[in-house]
Amino acid sequence: MYRRLLVALLVLVSLPAGTAMAAPTADGAVAAGQVFDRDTLADGASQNRTTTDIQRTVRLHLTPTEKGSIQTDVVYDIPSDVTSLTVTLQQNADVVETERFRQTGPREYEWTGSGDTATITFDVDANETEDAGRRDVQFAGGEPTADAATGPNTATDRPDASLPMKTADATPAAKTDEETYAFIDIGPWAIVRVPQMATSWKWVGDDQVGLTKRTVVAGEGATGGQLAYLGPMTEYDTTVREQHIRLIVPRAAEMREKPTAVLDSMAEASGQLRVGARDPSVMVVAAPTSVRWSVAGLQLGADDAWVTADSRLDSADNVWLHEYVHTRQAFRPTDDGQWLIEGSADYYAALLAFDQGHISFSQFQSKLERGENDPYADSVLSEPSTWTRGAVYLKGSLVTGAIDRELRDVSDQTSSFQSVFRELNRQDGKVSNADILAAIEAESTTETSELAGRYTTTSATPDMWTRQVHEILFGVIPALMRTTVPADGVTVTGPYRNETVSSEPTLAVGEQLQVNVTVENVGGRAGEFETTFRVDGEVTQSKTGSLVPEETETVTFTREATEPGTARILVGDRVLNVTVREPATPTVASIDVPTSVAPGEQFTVRATIKNGEDWPGSATVPFVLDGEMQFDRAVKLPARSELTYTATASFDDPGEHTIRVGDQQVTVLVEREQSAGGTGTGDPDSLAIPGFGPTAALLALAGLVGLGAVNRRRRT
Repeated sequence: MYRRLLVALLVLVSLPAGTAMAAPTADGAVAAGQVFDRDTLADGASQNRTTTDIQRTVRLHLTPTEKGSIQTDVVYDIPSDVTSLTVTLQQNADVVETERFRQTGPREYEWTGSGDTATITFDVDANETEDAGRRDVQFAGGEPTADAATGPNTATDRPDASLPMKTADATPAAKTDEETYAFIDIGPWAIVRVPQMATSWKWVGDDQVGLTKRTVVAGEGATGGQLAYLGPMTEYDTTVREQHIRLIVPRAAEMREKPTAVLDSMAEASGQLRVGARDPSVMVVAAPTSVRWSVAGLQLGADDAWVTADSRLDSADNVWLHEYVHTRQAFRPTDDGQWLIEGSADYYAALLAFDQGHISFSQFQSKLERGENDPYADSVLSEPSTWTRGAVYLKGSLVTGAIDRELRDVSDQTSSFQSVFRELNRQDGKVSNADILAAIEAESTTETSELAGRYTTTSATPDMWTRQVHEILFGVIPALMRTTVPADGVTVTGPYRNETVSSEPTLAVGEQLQVNVTVENVGGRAGEFETTFRVDGEVTQSKTGSLVPEETETVTFTREATEPGTARILVGDRVLNVTVREPATPTVASIDVPTSVAPGEQFTVRATIKNGEDWPGSATVPFVLDGEMQFDRAVKLPARSELTYTATASFDDPGEHTIRVGDQQVTVLVEREQSAGGTGTGDPDSLAIPGFGPTAALLALAGLVGLGAVNRRRRT
């Protein structure tokens, strides 16, 4: 079941002292805008919390007028048994004010001992650029003083020395002068890391005093405790296998996929991955693509992540699933075991995308085969110094898959790499490559472990398996329909043109958009398909059919441009950003005639008509001699084009005469002493104006391409 929450107001819930998790609503959801950390006990504290626990609330404020920084209030509710409390802030904290705290050292503050609440307000730099997205970021604060952290009835809560930050970035981005970001505050919204701090305290009495922590957003936004989004948003969520999955869609984000489809995929993955470490809550933010991000997705801490909003489900590089898999990795690796973090996430993202029907086996196969290629193949996974950027993803996913295949083979499909994954999640301490190999051997044979050792401790590279092997070891490949729009599949037809257009066309009212979609069954069984035409998220048309394996069919969708506006159309594998305008109004740019003629002499009038807009247009162009209308013709011009029309005219009477075409007018001088020249009679009704005839106009339009000009002349 999904709930779509339009977050317009922060609702703060007052909870009893000692509560470690947010009180659920009737349907099990946590109130938007707040979260309670799971790891709430100080080192050595009792699991049985009492009402004497210290309550710490971190409240995050968006500061729209100060881009690049956010403000944080840290409020401590201090029970009477506590005799001292010290807070050490992270290095880039700029303290604005304190209440009942005094400074005792660099970024260190001590409670004055008066009152039962104390507050520190500080600003932090929110922007973190490319390097932060590719490494663990150390807590930058100083350590608490020694006497505050030791002795009877003392406790210290320290932030993680290194919060696990996991990314989805299999291939290097093109280098530019533009900075790329892992976290950013742009003013109206922000995706930021929750500030870290260490807390030490002492108390009297026999009861244990612990620390209960929560993080909230002041205003619109959401947080999972380690990562926060601040700003206008819509929240989508579901609960599956006792796991609450939240998808946060900022108002500034334009998602490539339907939010409910992304939520469906992560919920299905929750059940498909039987590896333990299923956190009670997972939060994923769809990051607006107006920012140049350093990676396609980033997961921080245990269960918080962001993914760029334009990420696709029908991709073997499925970032939504990649970051979800990261939330199921509870183990911390040593340097030589680090490869498994990204390698297993990339492998399972592709495998789950295939199992869920988002991609074909050939896409899955091609994804893993990339790890066989240079320069990735030469990397030694257990030696990070040998990695070519991207190797840990590409070769790592291939090796994880090869071990999975071998485990299934030797166990007669009763075991898989998920068993190894589950065992690693159970282990205390850091996991080394030797631990990975030991877990593999425990699930299979020494030979399998030795094979895995060769692939992880040398540059040896496994080969990707075939479709037939996959059916035997992983199960029957189902029907899978792939829908694509070919390069020339989007056209515009109508009174102005009939041509192929780009993914961001501008149409004039009266034109028709036509999209051809190729549907191919790339799976292993016959099946039915349904492909849709969505306008601004709503399905307006659908086509259905059935296909046997490797069969294709082309279906066509059409949409009439009836009124001005914009629309985001999702059809097949294409996103079309369509703009509809009223037809442009072409204008007469110039009229070319002789400066003087003789009485009765026929001469040529050339009128250039131009459409300078990016969409087609039409106009009625009059031809007027000495104030009398001669002809009134309709002209149609494609975008950024012009036409030159010709006509003949003559005047019998000496003197100045006017010729007007459209809104442009010129003067011709008839001089008596010049030769009569042509055969014109001077009678306007006898003037031949062939350039404005309907046949000539149509021929001229048919010959126009792009910005080219076409001349159509006919003399009588």
